[in-house]
Amino acid sequence: MLPVIAAAWLVAIYGSTILVWFVTILLLADPVLFVPGLIYLYWIIFGPGRSACAKATWKPRMRGWGVWKALARYFPAELVKTAELDPQHSYIFALHPHGILTCNSWMNFSSEATGFSKLFPGIEMHTGTISWNFITPVVREFCLMHGMCDVSRKTMVELLSTPGRALMVAIGGASEALLAAPGTMDLILNKRKGFIRVALTTGAHLVPVISFGENDLFDPIAVEKHSFTWYTQQLTKSMLGFCVPPFVGRGILGYPYGLLPKPRPIVTVVGKPLPVAQWQGDLHSLEGKQLADKYHAQYVIALTELYEQHKDLYASDRVRSMKLVA
Repeated sequence: MLPVIAAAWLVAIYGSTILVWFVTILLLADPVLFVPGLIYLYWIIFGPGRSACAKATWKPRMRGWGVWKALARYFPAELVKTAELDPQHSYIFALHPHGILTCNSWMNFSSEATGFSKLFPGIEMHTGTISWNFITPVVREFCLMHGMCDVSRKTMVELLSTPGRALMVAIGGASEALLAAPGTMDLILNKRKGFIRVALTTGAHLVPVISFGENDLFDPIAVEKHSFTWYTQQLTKSMLGFCVPPFVGRGILGYPYGLLPKPRPIVTVVGKPLPVAQWQGDLHSLEGKQLADKYHAQYVIALTELYEQHKDLYASDRVRSMKLVA
């Protein structure tokens, strides 16, 4: 029963931001809490608290939380290592696909549920998420205690400037979440070069990561283009940086329909790092753009090879193979 409760907890996390802001507004209506509340909000949005994730000053005390191990048993989830990582370098773990809720990231990279630190000793892992989470009361502290950080360029560069650190980023983002469907792996990658530029700035090595099974956890509900729901999705994505598409999973008591992810195996394969030489020139110059294009092309090749090597073992029932759609 505990794994099912853990799965329900995971889904609840994604709805917590709106609920927390609703409660925060109610609490601010209390004259006793109004001034302390405003000071706290100013501190986390505009003050020193805003830089906590970039400086990695919080100890990730919740990475070993037992609920994540229970969640890993629910699917089950597995983390597969294909190469050693030298703690003398920093790394960008480029995760594909995003999936509807990126469930695998909580077990593999935001916690020790699948044994990340044992597989990659000496590597300090951080998980990238949207900036909105770090200006939301309570959610901010929850993320920081898991070693999470925002994916702004400033934060990523500061974090990765220290050897031995790794940052996981779901490259396809919210746009890719809208493409998630069982048996497929349609990726948005062709124009995603921000992580390449961060690697060039810091000298961080690029690590392709594929999570087989992530897209099989939910059945998306088709949304007609230019419908009210479609416009709502686009507005949410542009305002908040994320968008959860309508979906159907399984019920908490075993019913065939509900909001819980389906208990399908998730196997996340971490590929061989692609070395990137640090470059201190102008990334917006012609030379800088050509360099970014060069490493992006090399990364796509490495990602494709990783997929081809493991697709028959971990995605034998696929509808179609990995495809770069944008």
